[in-house]
Amino acid sequence: MAKEITLDELRVHVSGEFLCENLPDDFTSMSGEELDEFLIDNAWQPFENDAATDIWEWIDNAALALKTFLETKDIKVTGN
Repeated sequence: MAKEITLDELRVHVSGEFLCENLPDDFTSMSGEELDEFLIDNAWQPFENDAATDIWEWIDNAALALKTFLETKDIKVTGN
């Protein structure tokens, strides 16, 4: 049986590469404004002057890259 993980769990995990504090596990319940505020307030120093949309794009791209890698190791990633 293949292991499973969600894409949102990957987003939480990789967010620590761009933020001082990882996204909360329930970040999908945040409004767009709340998420933007969280991203800006927690941006790691090299990203502190960047737009929330840019930070989110980097988090999402990193999660998608990790998804591709995990799937080569027979770990199923669910969600979009």
